[in-house]
Order: sequence, then structure tokens, then C-alpha cells
Amino acid sequence: MLTKGTILKLISCITEVASNLVKAMHEGENDSEIASVRSYVKTVLVLTMYSHGCPLSIIYSLNVLAASPDRTNSWANKRASIIPDPTTGFNTTADTPHMQCLLENARLEKLDVKGDIVKTFWGLLTAGGLLFNKNEFAASCLPKLLPSVWEVLPPTYDYLSEVTIPLLMKLVKVDAQYFLNSVSNVFEHAGWEVRFFGLDNLYGLFSKLDNVFYDEWLNVLSHLGPVFSYFVTCLWDTDEHVRTKAMTYICSMQQLHIRISFKCWERYFQDAPDSEKCSLCKLMIQLNGMFPEWQGL
Repeated sequence: MLTKGTILKLISCITEVASNLVKAMHEGENDSEIASVRSYVKTVLVLTMYSHGCPLSIIYSLNVLAASPDRTNSWANKRASIIPDPTTGFNTTADTPHMQCLLENARLEKLDVKGDIVKTFWGLLTAGGLLFNKNEFAASCLPKLLPSVWEVLPPTYDYLSEVTIPLLMKLVKVDAQYFLNSVSNVFEHAGWEVRFFGLDNLYGLFSKLDNVFYDEWLNVLSHLGPVFSYFVTCLWDTDEHVRTKAMTYICSMQQLHIRISFKCWERYFQDAPDSEKCSLCKLMIQLNGMFPEWQGL
């Protein structure tokens, strides 16, 4: 019988050995080879979740690899009732060759598995029953995982929002300053195109905020306050393209989204030093002058 521990050892060895081959085939122009590599990576992702104790119902719902739900559930129930698994659990970090390969695969654009890798790490951090050091694991993955999560925030990836938003907040909770530094690198960049496209990510984030989000992440909301400030500041950007896009996005947000975004501002205001409070008040006054019906605090 292949236990979860044995499966993890096997896929770890295979992933490490196949790493250079995956990169080489990705660089090629053979579509059938790229499709084969994509299927291989997706299979590894599913086995990674399974070997770390994610329930098959969760794995199936993430739809990383197509499978028949009836067949999957039937097999899962039969295996669980007949064959006990002695695997006790793991302490894993991003430094293991297996996890390194998975995170690096997200950067291989032709494979088009970035969303699947984001879903996999959400599964591991949320439902990986055999992953004992989730906080340490999340912290170790942050530098390579956060860029992928950031890149699937725009509206074109709305179908992933139930995964990307909570995963982002888990990472923010682990190291908020790292996230804020990443955002500032985008919106303090000298190139207007960087700020222009970064607005897609901020709109993808703030247009998903609702009351459930507010209740679940209340203690982390203050870290989104300075991020919302960047969003609002773009209304007065030096470049017309950025200003127009920011205005379009902010005007298209629903009142609920605006209200929760202001709650993020409010939490940030409460914790901020006096110097930052002064800057924040000025920004709120500017926004209120543009939208008199909105109250920042």
C-alpha cells in the first residue's frame, strides 16, 4: 500500500529529477510537449495536496485536475473505510526541493499553471491536515508565492477570488510589511505603466471585500489601509492614463466595497503614528472633495 508519506517521497524525488526537463520543454515550441508537462505538473499538485492530508473533497473542488466527482468520492470513502494510513505528518518549508520546484513552475508562463499552484498552496495552508508547521511554511513560501498571488488578483482571475483573497490575507498576516513593501514597489515606481497595470490588482482585491471578509479578517484590516491609500492616490497621479483608470475603477465599486475599504482605512488610522495620520487625513479630505457623499472616517 502506498501511504501518504510514501507518495510524498516519490513525488519529491520525481519533481526534483524532472525539474530541468520541465524547464527545457517549457522553453521549446512543441505544444504537445508543453501540454504533457502541464498535465504532469497538475498531477504533482494534486498528489502534493493529497499527501499532505487535504481531503479529497477539497482537492476535487479546487479543480486542479479534472476528475469524476462520483468516482473520486466513491474511491475516497472505500479507501478511508478499509485501509488506514499510518502517516503521522510533516514539517515542510519552501526550502525543500519539491516545494521550490512547484513555486518555480508558477513562473513558467507557457505552462499556464499559476492559478493551479496558487490553489494548491491555499489547499495546503487551509486543509493540509498533515502539514504541522503551517505558519512557518507560509512564511518560507512568502517571497516566491506572493508574486503569483498578486498576479492573479486582477478581474480577469475573478473565478479564483474565493482562493486568492483568503490566501493573500494569510500571507499578509504572516508578514504584512513584506506585502506592503511589494505594493509600494508598484505604486512608487517611476514608470506609469507599472502603476497603470497595478490598479488591476488593487481593484481585484478591494472589489471583493464584503461583510464576511470583514468579520473573518478584522484583526488584519489595518494592513490594507495603506494599500487602499495607494489606490486613492492614483486619482491624482502625474499620468493621465493612471488617473483615468483609477477614477473608472473607484466609481465602479459597489457601496459595500467602499464601506469595507473605508473600514480598512479606519483601522489603519487608529494604529498609525501621528505623521501618517496627518497624511491620511489630507488624503481623506481630498477624496471627500471629489466624492462629498463618501465619509472616510
